[in-house]
Amino acid sequence: MTESTVPFSCPNCKRPVPNRKSRFCGYCGAAVPEDFLIGEEAQAKLRAQQEAERKRREEQKKENPEPLSPLDRDIPSF
Repeated sequence: MTESTVPFSCPNCKRPVPNRKSRFCGYCGAAVPEDFLIGEEAQAKLRAQQEAERKRREEQKKENPEPLSPLDRDIPSF
């Protein structure tokens, strides 16, 4: 990953800041600028999207359960 493809880099150590919720750099511990952080409204929107996706996957599993593998089935013993 090149520096030009990383939109948010720590101003102190220049390493990527992958978590825009954290107020501190995960590498050097320096405070990151407020404009790097994702806002509360955007965080709430992301949480809602994640919850909707989780519910969708649960419903999909209910409608199309995965077939049992041979190890999950009752195998008669001899």
